[in-house]
Amino acid sequence: MRTINKKIILLSIILAAAMVNNSNIYASTVKKSVTGKNHEIIETSKTAIENALKNNDYFLFTNTLKSLNISESITNDQFAVLVNAYNLFKQDKKADAVKLLQDNKVNPILIKFINNRPDLNDAQKETLKHASDLIKAGKIDEAKALIKTAGLPETPKALGKKIAKVETKAKRGELKVAFDQARELKKEGKIDEAKKILKDAGIPDSIQEKIRPEFEKIGTSTSVGFFQSLKNLFIK
Repeated sequence: MRTINKKIILLSIILAAAMVNNSNIYASTVKKSVTGKNHEIIETSKTAIENALKNNDYFLFTNTLKSLNISESITNDQFAVLVNAYNLFKQDKKADAVKLLQDNKVNPILIKFINNRPDLNDAQKETLKHASDLIKAGKIDEAKALIKTAGLPETPKALGKKIAKVETKAKRGELKVAFDQARELKKEGKIDEAKKILKDAGIPDSIQEKIRPEFEKIGTSTSVGFFQSLKNLFIK
């Protein structure tokens, strides 16, 4: 997979901040993605870039990129698309602006930052903090319901990862219960019943088809090790 140039990421962040005017949310991204760059650089460059877009000033735009040592080439035609998209954003026509950028294939990373980095109000931030606490406590359904009330277009990526991690852990526990039940049934010679237990628990058929008569103890607590151990249960 091709590594994305960090300068292109920086340009994308600055452009997104200039267009949708919510630069505060990009500071943490820059700290992770662009070594040595900070919020002050984004804020200063954002102002220059926004002035260039507002006044259709290609010369100011290119000079600002040079001052940041960004060699990414933006042609005059591409700049015109950015100007039109900027004007659409200022008219609260986000969908039209994003479509314009997509249709003209101008910086797809820019679109990612615009779509996935909504500016949150204080109430939404507080709601998401509460949701994060619920996730830590394992209360996934409550957290999901709370996130919906925040008025966000989708679950923020960081919270989504936390939810997936907790759900995976819970699922692994459910599978362990099914596994133990199947093992006891196997000892009693009830092979078909044991297989049904595993199937009802969502064990893939591909694993059911490969399991062997000899059962070996689970050697790891990971989900991969767990599924590997299932292969040791039964013959089809």
